[in-house]
Amino acid sequence: MILSLLVAAPAALAPLQDATWPSFRGPSGNGVVAAHPLRWNDEENLAWKVEVPGGGWSSPVVVEDRVFITTAVQPDKEGGGRPLGFMGGVRMPESRGGGAKAPEKPMSFQVRAYSLESGELVFEKELASRAPAHGIHPCNTYATESPATDGERVVCYFGAIGLVACVDLEGELIWEQELGMFEMNADFGTGSALAIGGGNVFIQNDNNESSFVVAFSMEDGKQAWRVERPKGTAWASPTMWTHGDATDLVVCGPDSVTGYAPNSGDVRWRVEGIGGTFSASAAASGDRLIFGNSAQMRRGPLIAIDATVDGVVDVDAEDEESPVLWNIGRAGPGFSSPVTVNGLVWVANSQGILTCRDAATGEELYDERLPGLRNVVSCPWTDGEHVFVLSEGGTTVAVKAAREFEIVATNEVDGIFWGTPSAAEGSLLLRSADSLICVRAKD
Repeated sequence: MILSLLVAAPAALAPLQDATWPSFRGPSGNGVVAAHPLRWNDEENLAWKVEVPGGGWSSPVVVEDRVFITTAVQPDKEGGGRPLGFMGGVRMPESRGGGAKAPEKPMSFQVRAYSLESGELVFEKELASRAPAHGIHPCNTYATESPATDGERVVCYFGAIGLVACVDLEGELIWEQELGMFEMNADFGTGSALAIGGGNVFIQNDNNESSFVVAFSMEDGKQAWRVERPKGTAWASPTMWTHGDATDLVVCGPDSVTGYAPNSGDVRWRVEGIGGTFSASAAASGDRLIFGNSAQMRRGPLIAIDATVDGVVDVDAEDEESPVLWNIGRAGPGFSSPVTVNGLVWVANSQGILTCRDAATGEELYDERLPGLRNVVSCPWTDGEHVFVLSEGGTTVAVKAAREFEIVATNEVDGIFWGTPSAAEGSLLLRSADSLICVRAKD
């Protein structure tokens, strides 16, 4: 794609005031959370656990006492159609490079609200009853895209059927848009979460047919702008990067990472020549942005750029004025996004190995296997003092958010976990293949 316009940095967007946990990976989009219990299990600090019908890896969003999640319920499947874990998924023929069959019967695409305090179901709202045009990998779901809220409205996106729907906090429909259904690489299915800022909600859809990023007004659903992108699948989620007086909408896609002006969609910068595509999203910390990718049988790079980035940048260019601070091969994340705090950055690979680097220089400080962790898909998160890594099997290891490796807690709950946790009001929300779990310190 040729850049149609390179523009000066847009003004920083006003922060959200009303949403306690507004979108995927929280208010900053970086997985930085307020304090929650350091230790939990199926009995200790378990406030409540409720079964959720259907399948969905979307993360919850929270407005005061209300927790909102999306799910897709298949009426002809046990439990409404649960996703499988790695071992169960790889046994299925659909996991071997495509060939997944599209559902023949309509399924129910829903948004559900629960009480943060008690776990009581407040409402369930069916937003559509349709059959997706494409099948998915048995480990994925038809409701993997995390919703977003501005504190007054909740926007849900189901890429499998191309529906964007906005409801109020009582579940009443405000507006909806149709984006179309597209083929994804290896029939894995869709998964890019929503981002929000400046009164708009942003949707990234990188697919094999017609890729784009689009912005809609949160208030009335009118399209603010849309930019076409090169064909090619990615599963990363857009990130808002605020640095100084500017804010960029960062989109990680095939071979490149692009910074858009969130108010107009104009391209401010693009880093290209990265190779591969992205499942992990970028992590921002002030004037520094860190991103990377890996794939099956291929470990990609981990890269840091600074806020001087402008125009088209070759990631491998040897230029003293390059905004690329460092570029380390075979260091990139797989599914889960990096997390950065205290001048450090952590990457957890799919095998449960946690690598810590100096965020300014990229220097490796440690590279340690976390005991009991295998098949890590969920993104790590941090409360500033600890970094938490959740495995598919429900084991979470907490390490000190410091330059030296030290495990401080190991927590276990039952279930299959691919979704990234959310945190609000001292509570941690974990979503398994069949349940929503609230961890909170008991009085």
